[in-house]
Amino acid sequence: VDGSGVAVSAKQIVITAGGTYVVKGTLADGQIVVNADGTVRLVLAGVDLGCSDSAPIDVMKAEKVILTLADGTVNRVSDGATYALPYADSDEPNATVFSKSDLTINGTGSLVVDANYRYGICSKDSLKIVSGTIEVTSASDALRGRDLVAIKDGAITLVAGTDGIQSNNDEDASKGVVWIEGGTISIQAGHDGIQAVTQVIVQGGAIDIATGTATSSSSDSDSFKGIKADVDVTITGGTITVDAKDDAIHSGGSVTIDGGALTLSSSDDAIHGDASVTVDAGTIAILASCEGIESVNTITLNGGAISLVSSDDGINVGGAGGQSSPMPGQPSAATTSKYNLYIHGGTIDVNANGDGIDVNGGITMTGGTLTVSGPTANDNGAIDYDAGFTLTGGTLIAAGSSGMAQTAGSTSTQYAVLAYLTASQAAGTEFRVLDASGKTVLSYAPAKTYASVAFSSAAFQKGGTYTVWANGTQVYSYAASSLVTTLGTGGGAGGPGGGGRR
Repeated sequence: VDGSGVAVSAKQIVITAGGTYVVKGTLADGQIVVNADGTVRLVLAGVDLGCSDSAPIDVMKAEKVILTLADGTVNRVSDGATYALPYADSDEPNATVFSKSDLTINGTGSLVVDANYRYGICSKDSLKIVSGTIEVTSASDALRGRDLVAIKDGAITLVAGTDGIQSNNDEDASKGVVWIEGGTISIQAGHDGIQAVTQVIVQGGAIDIATGTATSSSSDSDSFKGIKADVDVTITGGTITVDAKDDAIHSGGSVTIDGGALTLSSSDDAIHGDASVTVDAGTIAILASCEGIESVNTITLNGGAISLVSSDDGINVGGAGGQSSPMPGQPSAATTSKYNLYIHGGTIDVNANGDGIDVNGGITMTGGTLTVSGPTANDNGAIDYDAGFTLTGGTLIAAGSSGMAQTAGSTSTQYAVLAYLTASQAAGTEFRVLDASGKTVLSYAPAKTYASVAFSSAAFQKGGTYTVWANGTQVYSYAASSLVTTLGTGGGAGGPGGGGRR
């Protein structure tokens, strides 16, 4: 030790005054303890620090602590599997890098954390990562900030026994937040990838998350979601890849996506918001899911490019108390419902084994392009709604089975058709609608076998004549005299829309 404000006692290096402290060298079993009134900057300039029975870096008190990773250095900290806690009823410290004060990490060097006891890096206030290369392997959560975890930049690799990143202040509605502006973040989490009591905000960066990766046993109460918040998840940018054992993106309130490129795989819902899901912009590719996009109350699609594959419903708005669906080809009038799907723009392509679109209320479509492939079984439909489908703009092509087929309702102002085909068409067979001059108005090659198609386009004109083709063969010729036209007859009666799956 050279300088004031720091002393060595037993195996502890104790900092008692604010200032900048440069640390180098190896300490196999000891601690750096901060117990100061001012701001403390710790510059790690080539440190190998271990502690067998407590936190190697333990901030007991400070105005704030800045941990700077010196350029060109590799710094390592590790702990033991058990701690000798200071009091019988104490559970702190509980992390390899532990702070009761705000903790900021910056610099261009690297930090490797081997957390065998519980958490990797933990602040009881805010944890901010500005830059640096950080690798954490932890028995429990890898990064934890009670009030806030904020990441501006850096290369961060997290392997966590439980959550990758967590913010857990449930006593203040303005706290319990995870905020990511940039950086490259890789998370392998035994439980949730990113979890916040209040809000998760992603504005940029490259984020790769895999959940449910722990080899240890888990209980039914454990959560394995990719990005999770109790109140709100907002994504406005970044490249996000999630492979989740549970929902890929989940909010107990709202989900808003207004940019970014998302690639999602989920064993449950790819995107779930209890109150609402809103997509304004961005590219969303759902490669695998049980249900692609689900909300208990409302889904609003204003823009962006969405493609999804689901083993059950593609887009689901559900809850108890939905009304009975009408008979096939006989859409009901729109009614007031708290379960609503709004499509105002964007391109949406659905490949579903269950209902393509399942709404226990009403659908309103004013723009955008919606294409649906599936289902193939007659107990589901490409479109399934309970309280009306008002279509005033956009392009619709929904190809599926014939047993529960529906199209837009009589409250629509744009011409819509439900065509029952005379024979089922193989997957990849082109469906086409031509006008009287032979010009193609609509065309689509569904990814699944189909026996009916619901379609609509702003190009359809009152009194116009059109022909319907499948696999190069004309199936129907009709005149657009009614706003809703049914061609042919289907098999089976309609049934209620599917309940919201949670």
